[in-house]
Amino acid sequence: MNELQQKVVKQAFNKACKRLNIHIKVQLKIASINIERCDGDARVMFLKMLRDVHLFCNNDESFVKHWLITDNSALGGAPIRLCESEHGLLSVMQYTELMSSPNL
Repeated sequence: MNELQQKVVKQAFNKACKRLNIHIKVQLKIASINIERCDGDARVMFLKMLRDVHLFCNNDESFVKHWLITDNSALGGAPIRLCESEHGLLSVMQYTELMSSPNL
């Protein structure tokens, strides 16, 4: 990822986190995850996951906030907490990709 792309990702991630009231400690944990997909930047995956959540809830921002902090039995915890680890973020990403699929 080049410098401009990194800047855009950082700005988008920070804006999304601010809008959703995601605590700075959680933001730092997500940003520190190194994932080989998405040029090693977990923030890109997190943003894609948020896009998918918005798709399956028809862009209802209050639902997105609620969904992130509420325990989800299918995932085994609150999505925002799971996103603090590589395995958790990948699991949440896979779940949201399936939930936003138009074929369901």
